Amino acid sequence: MPRRTRSPAHRTVTGSTTVHVTGVFAQGMPLTECDEHVTLPAERIERGDIVLRLADDIWTLDLLAGDLLIVARRANGRVATGEFVVATLHDLTFVGRWWGKHGSRALLDDEFHIIVNAPELQVFGAVTLIARAETR
Repeated sequence: MPRRTRSPAHRTVTGSTTVHVTGVFAQGMPLTECDEHVTLPAERIERGDIVLRLADDIWTLDLLAGDLLIVARRANGRVATGEFVVATLHDLTFVGRWWGKHGSRALLDDEFHIIVNAPELQVFGAVTLIARAETR
């Protein structure tokens, strides 16, 4: 039986949980705060995960506007090369495959083209789930 929690960020009801969408972003644009709440399967999200919504399609990553990215924060910024991540460069937000070899800090698309490459690139978190509305 699903657990109930009193946390305002997560409310569990019969196998689903209502969570706050932290922000909305388009590739290479600033993250904009959001006041939206969505319902997701409870077993797909962990306490502390952050939910972000995509504002635009990102065809090179097979992502569509409106997709929800469930992100596990990485406080230390460490992820494995090849991991699908959300990263920031100054106030800009990006999503892609992390490349951290040979002194490089970059994000790649599904065809291994560079999305962004900069020593200041910081990992926000690893994408653990992409949720897409079934009505598309």
